[in-house]
Amino acid sequence: VTALSVQRADEHDRLYAWALESQDLLLNDALDSIGKLAGGGIYMERLLLETLDSFEQILLDFPNDPALIVGRARAMVLLGQQQRQQGDPVAALASYQSALGNFQQLVERRDVDSSWQHSRSITIVKIGDIYKERGEPVSSMEHYEQAMALDERMAREFPDEVSFWDNLFWSYQRMGGIAADEGRLEDAWNYFQKMPELTFTLRKLNPNGASTRSAIFQMIRSFSSIGMAGGNYQQALPFVRQAAEVAKQGYLANPNNLEDASNYCHALGAVSNWNMTMQDFEGAWEPLVKAMNILDEQLVLEPQNIDLLSLESQLRMRQLYLSARKGVLEPYLSECRANLQALGARTQDRPDVIAMVAKSAITAVMGL
Repeated sequence: VTALSVQRADEHDRLYAWALESQDLLLNDALDSIGKLAGGGIYMERLLLETLDSFEQILLDFPNDPALIVGRARAMVLLGQQQRQQGDPVAALASYQSALGNFQQLVERRDVDSSWQHSRSITIVKIGDIYKERGEPVSSMEHYEQAMALDERMAREFPDEVSFWDNLFWSYQRMGGIAADEGRLEDAWNYFQKMPELTFTLRKLNPNGASTRSAIFQMIRSFSSIGMAGGNYQQALPFVRQAAEVAKQGYLANPNNLEDASNYCHALGAVSNWNMTMQDFEGAWEPLVKAMNILDEQLVLEPQNIDLLSLESQLRMRQLYLSARKGVLEPYLSECRANLQALGARTQDRPDVIAMVAKSAITAVMGL
């Protein structure tokens, strides 16, 4: 019996160490890069499913081990991200809710680790994102507010922990975005007004972090969007230019980082949009072409990523409009049609994408 107990204890120690190592591996950017080269989202989803199966088997022997529970939950969150990007929001929501159940189980323990609360907050926000994408802003706001309250409390308890300030920033950004989409520009402005102070804190705690770069870009971009939505185009222009410069520096420093590349494409698209609004069609063309070239490079690695396909749709619609102004429709019309077919095949359950495409299509048709 003693020998068996020692054997089981040794096994538990090995599994505990393995759980910690597997979490680090799953959250490592290198794994994401390898996954893209090996086959993109489909490969990553299969890898995560195999990892989850291992966790499920080990949890049968150690059902209350927190390292194993959190490992399973974090793998489930990553699986949800892959499912969402591959066009399956129903499966993604189920994965996120399963992960949230694990994190809720963990935070009820006496020995609560702050990282569990951080992961719990991220999961709540991701559930809110799914509801937003399904056209349910009330449910999404409820989740963002729940995450915000949690992060505000945790930031007070752990003022030097950058993750809670980062989560808090994105909760305000998301809530402001919903208000702006609904035309409540004053409410959006009030949410966005919280972002500069949070960005200052992020720069102090994590000056060179990718999340800090994205926060700075998103803060500037949010203020420019308010100006554009309110028709204050000259007021928006300095923010549009500054956002483009910040995104450019992030992209030049990290050209293989999807978030930095995507931010720069969005920023170039905003510059193009501003020029197009001012009827400067030549000025709108150059940044648009640059954005499309960068986006094409990313789509080689992730051809089924919905976020990239959605961005491509917006840019190609604008490109089609501008090409019509030039009197040259091909090859832009064919490229636009191919993008819409790829996007449509993966977004039947995404009202937000459908609405975005419809809005972009109306603009393009007006140009034709």
